[in-house]
Amino acid sequence: MTKISKKIMLRKGVKSVGNYALIPHIVYDANMDENGRVSVPVDGNGLDSIMSIPVSPENFVFCKSDNGYIEYHRCPNMVEIKEGYGAVHYIDIPESICRKQDGELKRWCNYSGDRYFR
Repeated sequence: MTKISKKIMLRKGVKSVGNYALIPHIVYDANMDENGRVSVPVDGNGLDSIMSIPVSPENFVFCKSDNGYIEYHRCPNMVEIKEGYGAVHYIDIPESICRKQDGELKRWCNYSGDRYFR
């Protein structure tokens, strides 16, 4: 059985038997078997761990950046300009939020109540 190592980021948390849980918006090293099923080894035992948590395809995205975050920006609003914060605002958004299910990046993304652009 061939295992391929991939980096994934969860869209929402996953709970498993034995009180193991995977937290969203964190990069995990995962195994993908020849059938395309993805699982995350538990207990920090590395990719050779016997016990792993399966993850359904709609619940994660493959990370294509090194740290799992993509830089977005937005222009300041009128209140920020009036208060003296008139610079362009940059933020790193987790890939689980800014990637579509097919893996493409969104052109814009709502995050923390504001709309950011790539």
